[in-house]
Amino acid sequence: MKKIEEMTKEEVLKEIRQFEDEKFNHNKRFVFVSYSHMDMDVVLKMVLEWIRDGYNIAIDLDFENHTSDTSWIDLMEKRLRSDLCVQAVCFRSSNYYYSYASLIEILLLRSDYLIDKRHGENALIPIDIYTITNPIKIIDNDIDSAIYEKKYYEMKNNVGSGNKLFDKNEKEKNEFKIGLETLCKKLDSKNKSKGNPDKIISDIEEKFNDTYIDYYNIIFSLFDAWFSVNDMNGNFKDLNYNPRPTFDKQKVYKITESQIKYDTQEKVIVESNHTNNINNDTAKFNIQNNNSDDNIYEVSSKDYNARYKIVGDSIIILKGSKINYSEEYSPKKIYQNLVDNHKINEDGILLDDVEPLPRSTAGRLIKGVSTNGADLMDEKRKIK
Repeated sequence: MKKIEEMTKEEVLKEIRQFEDEKFNHNKRFVFVSYSHMDMDVVLKMVLEWIRDGYNIAIDLDFENHTSDTSWIDLMEKRLRSDLCVQAVCFRSSNYYYSYASLIEILLLRSDYLIDKRHGENALIPIDIYTITNPIKIIDNDIDSAIYEKKYYEMKNNVGSGNKLFDKNEKEKNEFKIGLETLCKKLDSKNKSKGNPDKIISDIEEKFNDTYIDYYNIIFSLFDAWFSVNDMNGNFKDLNYNPRPTFDKQKVYKITESQIKYDTQEKVIVESNHTNNINNDTAKFNIQNNNSDDNIYEVSSKDYNARYKIVGDSIIILKGSKINYSEEYSPKKIYQNLVDNHKINEDGILLDDVEPLPRSTAGRLIKGVSTNGADLMDEKRKIK
């Protein structure tokens, strides 16, 4: 197995993605990772260490490549609402303090809403803060400000000319407001009021239309406010001292070494326990649904046209579906198995159903793009 410090970013990303697709178990106790994608080089190497140690880690690798406007929010909330999410890790840095998506995550982690949706002793998720760099506010002549200015204009282009920050995604705005409600309540109790959630959101949208410095600094100030009212003493860890995670204390599920092995090309190979899980899912599906035509979904574009059924968090892609193969993103092992067993023709048409796959794997098999597959679960895609 190649040492992590000798791996390229692409190699690290590929191994983590394979874990998330094939080994992450949402039915077992897991760790939620919150980070800025601008810190991927540092974060992913540490996350891969944890994965190789056997820990069940949930990390969103595709925030900027999701195929629907709400999918990253839906995935985040689903994971955080799960009582099996027993630990959160936040990677703190200037990049983190300028990320409104990271702000939404950390606000939700300590929101009354989330605590109410979770149960018992696990209602409050323990948070460990890993400091990459101490956050510094942007100033006009800051040498790093050009990076954030570029990112800002990329966001502006995505939002569209003349539109407000949240115009394209009401779900993000709602989640932001939910987190701000609890933050404002805590600030009021300490006489540190920043106003009400609606006013704060209005200010952020206004600053977004002004300059990148104004916009990022208001996001930064909300991070500062969050840390001022949430006691994180003892939860900070310095990456320079190779801190040990507290996952065992929270009884995070561990995958044993015998469940994962590496071939000569150092790709993770899922052993028979995964196959057994798939077979069990298939059996449950056949018993519960009796092969009926109920609950059939469809997704299509100029490159693919697929029908599928949902089994829990897994997807069965149905015979007759046209899939789009891509050398970069398609799950090659699964695709090659279809070819070898004559289950797909030269036009990419499936000649048999594909047994249950994790939704992210199913999404990549169907579309040939980077996706977590959350949009496949959308009820709007239901046709029967």
